[in-house]
Parts: sequence; structure tokens; C-alpha cells
Amino acid sequence: MPIVALVGLGRIGGVIADALDAGTIPALTLAGRVRRATPEAARMAALDAADIVVEAAAADVVPGLARAVLPCGKTLVVTSVSGLWREPGLDRLGGRIIVPSGATLALDALKALAFHELRSVKACLSLPAIHAPGEVDDYRGTARDAARRFPGHANNFVAAALALGVDDYPVEVRRDETVEGPTVELDVETDTAVLSARLSHRPSPDHPEVSRNIALSVLAALRGLESPLQVGV
Repeated sequence: MPIVALVGLGRIGGVIADALDAGTIPALTLAGRVRRATPEAARMAALDAADIVVEAAAADVVPGLARAVLPCGKTLVVTSVSGLWREPGLDRLGGRIIVPSGATLALDALKALAFHELRSVKACLSLPAIHAPGEVDDYRGTARDAARRFPGHANNFVAAALALGVDDYPVEVRRDETVEGPTVELDVETDTAVLSARLSHRPSPDHPEVSRNIALSVLAALRGLESPLQVGV
């Protein structure tokens, strides 16, 4: 039975841990929990024992975690996707990196469109004030610059870029009191199709500023690792 180590036990990691402890995915065992305050020896022991490592911490954790587990052939599931842009070559260390859909949308469709000539790509993230109190002003720029400036709000942009195989593209982040939760809008045009998609997240009852869908998408990705039926891969 594959062993899972979870790095980060905050609002997202807590949902994942509770679900695994409850046996939501019977084929997996959660045997390691790592916080920032976890002593280094205990942290490395948890990572060494795991077959699958789930990152639910922050973008600055991702590069070091990747260097620790990927050369050993392990699977790393990343929620802080913008962390993959902090160091080049993390995807060449060995093992496997999995990017769940998280708060993004249509990643499987984007991967399909990547086989065609991309004519245009743009994305917009609308946030109510509770998600960015004074942290993000209305912003227009590029996905890479957004990932550098506010990585916690740029995971959608980076995930879309990775799915499309593009290095950068124009993005917008804005405050919008008319949206209930973080709302992602993505427009892609190729020589064969036009994709316009919108996903609006409803706030979690216990933590309104965090989308529960991020944790649920990780659980879906973990279930897929052990399922003989793969949908939307």
C-alpha cells in the first residue's frame, strides 16, 4: 500500500489529512505529517518513508522539497504551482510531479490545445477583498511576473502555462466585490478551437478565504494514481 507524506497542515492540508485518515482513498496510507516547525530529522524521516509526497504549504517550499524527493523516484503532488517557476529544471530531477487542477480549470483541454498553434492566451483572476486585503492591487502584467509578485494568487496562471507549454502570457488580477469567491477566467484561441472558461469558487464555510476545491482536487489526483480508470488525463 503506497505511503503518503503531507507537507503543510494548514487549511488545505488539514482537509487532505482528515480525508486520508478517514479512509477516503483506501489504497493510500497517510503516514507522515510535516509542518514548518517539524525538526529536520523528523521531516526527512517522513519524506524518506513516503512513496507520494503532497505539498500543501507555500511556493517557497516547493524547490527544496522537489530536490529532496524527486531524485529518489518519488511522486510529488504540488498545490503551490508557482513554486515550480522558482528554480529551473525541477521537472528534470527524476520521479514525477503532479499538478492537480486545484483552483484552475480545464487543464486537460489546455493540454489538448497545446498540440495546435496558439494564437492567443489570456487569463484573469477576480478576488473579493477577503482574499487579498491590501495584498493585491489591480494588476495587469504577465504570468511570470505575477508568480514572482504574489505567488499565492498566481497558481492558476502557472498551471495553465504548464498545460499549454507556454513560457509566459498576459494576465490580470483584480478586486471585484461582485464575485462570491476567487473567479478564474481563461481564454485560449488556436487554429482549431476557441476556449473560453470561467470558474467561480464558493467560499468554504469554515475558512471563507480558502477554496475547498483545491484540497478536493488533490484527493482526486491521489485517487487517480491508484485507479485503473483515468478520466481527463
